[in-house]
Amino acid sequence: MTEHVTITKAPDTPETLDFEALLAAGIAAAQHYSGQEWTDYNLHDPGVTILETLVFALTDVAYRTDHPIEDILASSASTADPGLERQPFFPGPQAFASAPVTSNDYRKLLFDQVSGLRNAWILPHPGTSGAGGHYDVWIQPYATDVAEEAQPARLHRQIEDDAMALLRKTRALGVDFRHVRIAPTAEFALCGDVTLAPEADPEAALSAMLFAAEIALNPPPRVEDIDEALASSAAPETLFEGPALELGLIPDSGLSPPGRDIDLARIRAAIIALPQIETVHGLMAPEKPCPRGCDAEDPCPCALCADKRAAALVIPALSRKAADLEGLRVFRRGAQVSFDADKVLVQLRHREEKLRWEEHYAIRQVASSDYSRITLGNPARQLARYRSIQHMFPGVYGIGPDGVQGSAPLAEGVADTRAARDARQAQARQLKAYLAIFEQMLANHLAQLDATADLLALPSEGPSYHVQPLTRPEPSPDDAPALGPILGQPETPEPGRTQGWFTAYKDGLAELRDSQDRPLARRNRALDHLLARFGERIDTAELKRLYDDKAQPLEIFERWLLDRKAALLRDVIALGQGRGQGVDLAAPETCPLLRRIALRSGHDAPMFLIEHVLLQDDGLEARIGREEIGTSFAISAPLPRSTFRLAIGDRAVHWVLEPDPALPPLEMLLPQLRALGADPAHYTTSPERGYGTTVSLVGPNGLSIEVVENFRSRSHAADWIARMVATCQGAGRDARALDAVFTPVVMPLDFAARGATLALAPDASGTSPARRAYLADIVTEEMPAHTLPAMLWLDGETPQEARDFARAYAAWCAAQLCVRATRTPSAEALAAGAQASQTLRRQIHDLFCREFRALRARRRGDAVQG
Repeated sequence: MTEHVTITKAPDTPETLDFEALLAAGIAAAQHYSGQEWTDYNLHDPGVTILETLVFALTDVAYRTDHPIEDILASSASTADPGLERQPFFPGPQAFASAPVTSNDYRKLLFDQVSGLRNAWILPHPGTSGAGGHYDVWIQPYATDVAEEAQPARLHRQIEDDAMALLRKTRALGVDFRHVRIAPTAEFALCGDVTLAPEADPEAALSAMLFAAEIALNPPPRVEDIDEALASSAAPETLFEGPALELGLIPDSGLSPPGRDIDLARIRAAIIALPQIETVHGLMAPEKPCPRGCDAEDPCPCALCADKRAAALVIPALSRKAADLEGLRVFRRGAQVSFDADKVLVQLRHREEKLRWEEHYAIRQVASSDYSRITLGNPARQLARYRSIQHMFPGVYGIGPDGVQGSAPLAEGVADTRAARDARQAQARQLKAYLAIFEQMLANHLAQLDATADLLALPSEGPSYHVQPLTRPEPSPDDAPALGPILGQPETPEPGRTQGWFTAYKDGLAELRDSQDRPLARRNRALDHLLARFGERIDTAELKRLYDDKAQPLEIFERWLLDRKAALLRDVIALGQGRGQGVDLAAPETCPLLRRIALRSGHDAPMFLIEHVLLQDDGLEARIGREEIGTSFAISAPLPRSTFRLAIGDRAVHWVLEPDPALPPLEMLLPQLRALGADPAHYTTSPERGYGTTVSLVGPNGLSIEVVENFRSRSHAADWIARMVATCQGAGRDARALDAVFTPVVMPLDFAARGATLALAPDASGTSPARRAYLADIVTEEMPAHTLPAMLWLDGETPQEARDFARAYAAWCAAQLCVRATRTPSAEALAAGAQASQTLRRQIHDLFCREFRALRARRRGDAVQG
């Protein structure tokens, strides 16, 4: 059945702007509340006239409230101080961007930010296949200018340093860029017969051919103009996905994998596509030999060849020597023509510089694009302007600008006496006072609307409710006529006398406002709304429940909370984008992830984030034994004596010893562990409610051991006890045999499964269990999904523990930065980095053992009480 489409005669008017509907609602309300006294609702009735005027004023207020939000913010900010600078506005490219995550993200960022860089590739560090987050970066610089050719090594080092500094600041959590290197090149020359178009210039055609050949093998990233991309109806959230760039847009399709081989088919296709070239015959691209004339069977000892053999990536590059163009023969109109090789190379350099200029300067940069500008609406809406409705009443009411003198004559039969005139004036003032009650609310609403920008500003101070007077000592044409005497203004004001009535009026408005206004609470709610628009939240109710200083006034907590929300909103883009970033070793205190955790949880004490990818030494496991001491650098720290891995076939369990300063050295302790574990009488089991069965060992000499693993049942625990007894009984007595069974562990036992350790110092008042639990929830929410953090508290008996850990952490960051700051770190720097990592690993190990013992004691206590 066909549905008929009709055009309705009823206008599509919002309810708040529908004068007739509002008037009908007002009359219905009046009939409901005063139907017994007021029965005439015809248009001539003064009550209906008043109602009509108030309804008209309401529609005007609703009209201004319904302005587009960009108009309201622009108009409101135009009257605020300092205006738009205090508003939480962020341009599209900044809001949609994220921190680099993929290898393509890092390639785009390097090309965008590092001067002189033509291309970059991210490859797994040798021997890792990317496992564990270790990567190398290979860079292809632009060909140097003629004036710079004398110092290419200096320029290359500068590019490497700039790239490493950028990667260090933008590195993702759990990712380590081990090396940044200039990719070595394999030079080649083109040979063959080239036939030009009849009108082609030989030098120009050959330079275009050489340029196309090199671009075909390794094209630089393709930069696109932002406004052109937006004009193609592409979604902004898709266009700006990835790191924030300055040059323009670099789509993933504009990035090419490294061209490792000299692909003749690709070169031929690029050359034939040129309009200056008709045909190419016998095309070859032989690789240039080493200048020292090395033999393939006898590796050349020169640095160039050594770099190529060691590099994971070698880039083919066209030779820039005039002699290497001798293999090209050029024909035009059937005859061979000569060409100037030096001129060809000069034009080739010009083409390369033109490409570089177009990519870095000719493309409209992000900051100058239309989409990067914060554009608001009409700033001249005059939101706060209120014109009194008393100007709209007929003159007969005596409340307009002409007053009673301009009103109708007195009623018939009433003598025109002074008393009658005074009575008429009193009636008019009574109506004015009655209307002022409604007008003050209307004017205050518009003042509140005009303060929108101030309410949302950062920082936001002062009241959150706003009022404005209906009249002033020097009235404006919009003020309510002759309202001053009703508010206490003398009938004959004395010149130069302080207008006390107006001060009392304003103070009364402020007092009324303040009696209803809790600015801190309201501004907290406003910030909650703004944070929610960015998908952020600080839980006011939970922090209020956990807030320690409850004896202090509520305003102190609200101010403390307001400051945290304002700080999060002020940097919401940087903190949101940086949530997945790792610690900048040069400035670990600026870590966005830690700042987010601190702001959201209310924890203001120091926090230390240790990424395990940075903590492990090259090629070493997370534990320590004699083999590590032998292969690592000169580490003089003693072996740990508190946690051991007991190997049982291809399985293992872990023993944690109770702390005892009198423990013997390791070579004496291992035989005692063997003897203790070989006797079944030393094992005890304990049921743990909800956690299965635990096993512990107690020796006759006071040695006490906890087995970390829990077991499903007593029978399961008994089976494993038998295995541990058999393993200890079968272990040899010499040091090498004991080392094969008992391996000292220097990290949490699940270190490999966790991507980071978060060490936290308690705050000045001590951190309650409830606050610790809440902080753990926040950490779980904030940590990226691929990273499972281990949380350890630095709450020893004295504050010295936190200070010692802070010093070890600072030394570790400095040592790791030193190792990564240079292309070839010295042996001293490597040794210092290994020693700092060793020290920090031992401290984490000690904290883990203490927390494990405390947790096991709490669980057993619960089981006993249960």
